[in-house]
Amino acid sequence: MSWLQTKEYWEIGELEYKLAFEYDVVYESKQSYYNLFEEAGISWKKTTKHNPKANPDAVAEKKKRLKHCWQNTALKLKQESLEYS
Repeated sequence: MSWLQTKEYWEIGELEYKLAFEYDVVYESKQSYYNLFEEAGISWKKTTKHNPKANPDAVAEKKKRLKHCWQNTALKLKQESLEYS
């Protein structure tokens, strides 16, 4: 929990990425991530400074920035599913 409290603002995607690649943890439900925020004393409603949906350019920039993360996650999950098949 201490590493979660190191930042003033978190985005759910950042938390998902960190847990997946540093701790090999992927939750099926977003509620699990919200529960972690709550346990760390962070309100998930306050995880970002502003709503990026209000600015289409910001949304496009974020998607571009996180695209490699999503691709890496998808590849890793696919490889793991093949290992267990």
